[in-house]
Amino acid sequence: MLCALQINIRLQKTQDLSYYEAMIARLKGDVVHKEEKYIILDVGGVGYKVFINSDTINPINTKSDITLWTYTAIREDAMDIYGFID
Repeated sequence: MLCALQINIRLQKTQDLSYYEAMIARLKGDVVHKEEKYIILDVGGVGYKVFINSDTINPINTKSDITLWTYTAIREDAMDIYGFID
């Protein structure tokens, strides 16, 4: 009985995590800062640090308005957002 309960709890945690991974699916806003591996995107007064690969970040200019599809990675020690144009 204890084994079945442990499996059920693990499945519930996995399902909950998949829900939170898609919490932020898309961001649209102004680029206020740009670094080699990330940008800061101002969305309604909130600055999101979005990690982007070099092919995506090179054509982006500061002060430009962009829309990014995102993947939210939630781990034990971090919550990171990864952005993609397509």
